[in-house]
Amino acid sequence: MAEAVVSFLVERLANLLVGEVKLWCGLSGQLEDLCTELKRMQRFLRDADARQDEGEMIQAHLAMIREVAYDAADIIDTFAFKIASQKNSNLRKSLKRHSCVFKELVEFHQLGSELEAIKSKISSFTLSFHQYGMKSIDEQEVSDGTYKRQPELRRSYSHIEEDVVGFEEDIKKLVEELVDEKKTCPLVAICGMGGLGKTTIAKKVYHNVNVRHHFDRFAWVYVSRQCQVTNVLRGMSYKLISFSDVGRDQILKLTNEELVKEIYQIMQKKKCLVILDAIWSVEAWNRLSPAFPLRNGRSKILITSRVQEVAKRADPGVLIHEARSLDEEQSWQLFQKKAFPQRDEPELHVHTNIVELGKKMLRRCAGLPLAITVLGGLLAKKHSLHEWELVNENLNLYLRRGKSYDEFSEVSKVLALSYQELPYRLKPCFLYLSHFPDDSDIPTRKLIQMWMADGIVSEDAITEEVEDIAETYLYELIDRCMVQVAKVGSTGRVKVCRLHDLMRELCLLNAKRENFFEVIHQQNESMSVEYTSSSTPPVLAANGRIRRLALSVDRKDSKFVLPSLTRTEACSHLWILLYSQVRRFIVKDRQLKHVFNNFKLLRVLDLQGMESPVPLKLPKDIENLIHLRFLSFRNVSVVTLELPSSIGNLKFLQTLDLSKNSLAVVPNVIWKIEGLRNLYLPRCCYNFTNKMQLGNLRNLQILVNFPAEMSPVMDLLKLTNLRKLELSDPRCFDEVGKSFKTSGTTLSRLQSLSLKNTHQGFTKEISLTELLLGCPHIHKLHVECKLMNLPTPNQFPPSISKLSLEDSELEEDPMPILGKLPNLNILCLIRRAYLGNEMVCSGRGFPQLKSLVLNHLDNLKEWKMDIGAMPCLSRLEISDCDKLMFLPRELEFATCLQQLEIKYMPFQFKKKFDRGGEEFHIIQHVCQVVL
Repeated sequence: MAEAVVSFLVERLANLLVGEVKLWCGLSGQLEDLCTELKRMQRFLRDADARQDEGEMIQAHLAMIREVAYDAADIIDTFAFKIASQKNSNLRKSLKRHSCVFKELVEFHQLGSELEAIKSKISSFTLSFHQYGMKSIDEQEVSDGTYKRQPELRRSYSHIEEDVVGFEEDIKKLVEELVDEKKTCPLVAICGMGGLGKTTIAKKVYHNVNVRHHFDRFAWVYVSRQCQVTNVLRGMSYKLISFSDVGRDQILKLTNEELVKEIYQIMQKKKCLVILDAIWSVEAWNRLSPAFPLRNGRSKILITSRVQEVAKRADPGVLIHEARSLDEEQSWQLFQKKAFPQRDEPELHVHTNIVELGKKMLRRCAGLPLAITVLGGLLAKKHSLHEWELVNENLNLYLRRGKSYDEFSEVSKVLALSYQELPYRLKPCFLYLSHFPDDSDIPTRKLIQMWMADGIVSEDAITEEVEDIAETYLYELIDRCMVQVAKVGSTGRVKVCRLHDLMRELCLLNAKRENFFEVIHQQNESMSVEYTSSSTPPVLAANGRIRRLALSVDRKDSKFVLPSLTRTEACSHLWILLYSQVRRFIVKDRQLKHVFNNFKLLRVLDLQGMESPVPLKLPKDIENLIHLRFLSFRNVSVVTLELPSSIGNLKFLQTLDLSKNSLAVVPNVIWKIEGLRNLYLPRCCYNFTNKMQLGNLRNLQILVNFPAEMSPVMDLLKLTNLRKLELSDPRCFDEVGKSFKTSGTTLSRLQSLSLKNTHQGFTKEISLTELLLGCPHIHKLHVECKLMNLPTPNQFPPSISKLSLEDSELEEDPMPILGKLPNLNILCLIRRAYLGNEMVCSGRGFPQLKSLVLNHLDNLKEWKMDIGAMPCLSRLEISDCDKLMFLPRELEFATCLQQLEIKYMPFQFKKKFDRGGEEFHIIQHVCQVVL
């Protein structure tokens, strides 16, 4: 980690030195000298980082280096800000005044003194490496500060549908237990240590075709160690309670007692399967169990837990299935899938010595699927016998350093080695995941934006965008099986990822050791610091400074912000401040003023989920956060959020997120933040001049809710680097299209276009043709407004892979046109997208379609489909199409169809597809069926 911080500094300095920087007072030479010293240090740090487990002295030495490097980063960023301020203001003119000249000379002299002190410390640290026997490793990867990424990364992501080896009998027994109505005990438990595959087994059971046909309704909820009862109950309610009975908004208003009553009643009336994943304590079960009619006999509950006592105390007659480790043969089968992903028959193509060495290392995993998967992911990047031998040698050294030699200790070391073996570029990326709550979904776009803001990802990309480089970092962690994929988008990009709980413990442990992140968790009236399962207090750096802080809130508490930050001295050097809340938290402007005035080095400030009982006007002191790169007020519960004009002084800001808010006052200063890359505006925003210029934001890549009422459309055409654009005012759609046509300009880099109608009174039909001509390379198109008609197939960009139509009110069958789009993967026709009563898919239509959603097509009576249509269809969802009588019989020959969901349809329609129903033969080959 010290290596990663120093590498970041080298790149930061290099950028300053090659840029247009008119340095003062001889600082150019000092910066060059500091850069030279840092490069010298780099050659030793790779060896030192790898050997820090050998003794506390080395660890302490690295900790001091890391903190000095952080201090240098603060100084350099302050200097960079001054340079940026000079370039973007009339400061040069004001320098003619003698007082300003004197002030600048004093400031730069002070900077020079600070740089000289840092350089001296780094020089002494570098010399001291010899005392510890550290070697200078002059590798290209270290010396030039670049990271050699693999040219091709696996994109199949088998992690979503986990590889199952050795669990087949377990799954079969559990399925039989759940569907056997003679069994009186409603509770089944899968127990065992972390990493044994409990969740994987539960998922396979949950999606089993027999289980899907047996039960009426299903709910999967993750409980977690903290057990947020309200969230768990709501999660079950959303899945079990039909929205025709209780609306989603109504569920949000229900108290815990009311939620318990609703769940209890539905589980009595219907055959329900509820899976409680990762329930840790008897107390958690006792708080949830009133929702379950345990003597009903119709509904069943399946729990996964590391603690058998939870299951035994829940019900004396519980069936406990003990998850077991894999035997040698099963371990090897799973290992091959991960270590040799590109080979169908690994042993026929792999050197015999590699096979023997792999089996030898595999014994260290003790049959634990997670450890096998991680080891395989680590070795998948090694392509020679020599590289495998080095991993084996490092593994042996790592194990010998351990204090105990039991099986789990060895397994822990296998997982730990996966972190130790990470390239230095990936270590901070992995540790950054430590602030996300246990088993939470991690939105990858936000994660990448935070990485960039923190300086984790290189800023000097020439041939690639920084976002693309960051994405390859994420894919590398996924390919090493250290991060799991939770959701993949229509273009194959990972949209959501997550950490296995054991990998999260590893992440927290190393974040603690590296003083990388401090996570403070508040529950009830107390606060605790979370780093390991025992929540041991963090060991701060020698100078007691905290650089990254995540505050996790479990309850509404207006006193939360200030007490959590009482150690202002320790927090004054904060780079990152996040609120990883579970519940909303109340904040007042004076508390924000405290943050703005005391944490002036902040790079990331995430206040997502905060709320205020009164309109909230942000203090002008936000301009003190001159280093800020990421600022989020996403989904805040505030009547009005007013930004001050001083926000235009945040020269380094890359991401400003105000989305999912009801109303915001945004002054016409955003155009000053020329480096802005991501701008998320609320659907309703205004300012007192009714003017907002955005044409100056040439680096902008994401623009959500373009403010058409306040900003000229021609500004939009200047944003040629846009990748994602969301327009929410339908009154401007035609104007944008005409502007494309008259100017001849296209947004050639745009990949995602969304057209949403937020004006309920607007009923005018719009044309898509001119809009699409200006966006020739989009992959995703979402249209949520009334259309004149569909463009012809050749007027659609051929790159479109996902298309959503909502409220389009098309009168002609859209399928003949849409079926000719060559790369369409996902099609969603939602809520009056089509008003006709017949829909026909021709024999060669939709050659690449994998997912089809038909929702709320009120008039649709008949859906016809020729044999050969949709040959790749794997997922079909039909809901709220009340007049639809049948599914096409040709679906019986749709051999790729794996998942079918029929929701909120008339009882008679669903009855046809029950086992024994007249249309059951059409869907009997489908693995996952939800009725």
